[in-house]
Amino acid sequence: KGHFAEQSIQLLASKGIISGYPDGSFAPQGKVTRAEFCKIAAVAFGITSDKKAVFEDVADGVWYENYVSALAANGIINGYNNRFMPDSPITREDAAVIMQRIFALKNINLTQTEKTFADSDDISDYAKLSVNALATAGIMNGDGKGFYPQNAISRGETAVLVCNSQNFLTGGNEK
Repeated sequence: KGHFAEQSIQLLASKGIISGYPDGSFAPQGKVTRAEFCKIAAVAFGITSDKKAVFEDVADGVWYENYVSALAANGIINGYNNRFMPDSPITREDAAVIMQRIFALKNINLTQTEKTFADSDDISDYAKLSVNALATAGIMNGDGKGFYPQNAISRGETAVLVCNSQNFLTGGNEK
C-alpha cells in the first residue's frame, strides 16, 4: 500500500502476470532476476515458441525454461558465451532493451530523441537506442536525476514498465 507502483502491481496481479510471495507480501523494492523478467514479459505480451533455447545454464524442465526459450526464439533475448545467467538480477538497461525488442516484434517502432540523464554516459552502447526510445515514449524514465542503467530493476519498477508498455500498445486502453 502506498508504493508508487501499487496500481500497476494490483493490475498485473489481477491478470496473473505477476504474483507475490507465499506470505502475502510483494516486496516491490526486491530485485528481479533475468528468469523472472522473461516470465513476466512472455506472459504479459503473449510471447510463445515451440523452440527450445540452448543456454548451458538453462536446464531442461526448470520453471523458466519455456519463457526464456520463447523470448530467445523470437530474438528478444540473447545469451553471452552460451549462457543466460537466469538467477542474476536484470539491469534497468537490459529491461529496456528487452521491452524495445518486444515492441519491434509487435511491429511497433518507437521513435526516439536523445534523452539526457545525469548518468547517460553509464548507459551501455547496445542499450542507448532502447533507453532513448522508451524514455521518449514515456514508458520508462529515470527519477529526474538519473536513469541508473546498471542498477537492478525492482519488482515495482518492472510492474510499472510492463503496465506502461501494455498501455502504449493498446493506445492507453489497458484496464
